[in-house]
Amino acid sequence: MTPPPVHIEMRRGRAAGRGPLWGRAAVALLLSTLLLAGCFGNQREIAGGDSRRYIASVNNEQISLEDFQSAYRRGLENWERFVANDSTKRADLGRIVLERMIEELLLDQEVRRRGIKVDEDTFRAALLRQVGSVEPTRFSASNDKAGLPDKLWMREMRRRALHEKLVRQEVVTKLHVTARDMRTYYQEHRDEFVQPEQVRVRHLAVGNQAVYNRVVRLLEQNVDFVKLVREFSITPDRRQEGDLGFVERGILPEAFDRVIFKMTAIGGYNPLGKPVQTEMGYHIFKLEDRKPQAVLGFDEAAPLIRELLTDQQRPKAYAAWLGRLREAATIRIDYKLLTAETG
Repeated sequence: MTPPPVHIEMRRGRAAGRGPLWGRAAVALLLSTLLLAGCFGNQREIAGGDSRRYIASVNNEQISLEDFQSAYRRGLENWERFVANDSTKRADLGRIVLERMIEELLLDQEVRRRGIKVDEDTFRAALLRQVGSVEPTRFSASNDKAGLPDKLWMREMRRRALHEKLVRQEVVTKLHVTARDMRTYYQEHRDEFVQPEQVRVRHLAVGNQAVYNRVVRLLEQNVDFVKLVREFSITPDRRQEGDLGFVERGILPEAFDRVIFKMTAIGGYNPLGKPVQTEMGYHIFKLEDRKPQAVLGFDEAAPLIRELLTDQQRPKAYAAWLGRLREAATIRIDYKLLTAETG
């Protein structure tokens, strides 16, 4: 079951609304589909029958009973703690699942109608945004969490990338954020644009004291730190030559923060006579750069503000656009079969 291509990135420090867990979760699912898209109001019921093997159709394109059963089963697994032993909630979930499938099929049809394509590089970039920077051979680990075979999972990810491109083209690019809105937001939320103190360090980790002592001796002989990272480091950041980029307090383990934020000499190391030791091993840091705490000016903050205000507009605009697709579509549902499947 692919989530809708509607997302809101919450700003740091903003708390989510409180309320019963099931209520919050259901509302989150319903907003983009059942409530804002008009629920099942403009859909027709199709005649049931044991010989019929589809539960709904969208513009004469069918949603098979088997596909619905598979998506509903995954939904039950994901929401087990909320719907267990509650027939009403299980039925509600069934309607949400089917509604989501109808929405996805509408998007599929619009993708085809508008000739939307996603090249391989764009798809890979979208894939990384969804699952993080993992090696292709590790995709199956993510697949297991979704309960989908490899090929089906990759197909769904391609489908999601197409949907995202469609929505960006037809909805997001048509949103308008004025300079006045941006300026007002900046004036009212200055505290959000405080950039904390940051340091940029390279990291080298080894597994035992003997190797640590060897690396220290080589550093004292002015051997290049990056060369030593490539040769000795045991942590994944060795692929980036140990470069951790700019980080603020609280991003890295506390044991690291205590050391790296005391470093002042660019190009220098943390005190080598006092090894930084964790359960991972022994660590050495080289300070590459540092930035003091600062408040972003309006010009610096403007791209962030534009993105935030656009994201705030996006759910409502997406729901209105999807509603128009639904109004123009012929959607039929076998309610008797839906009830029989979901209780």
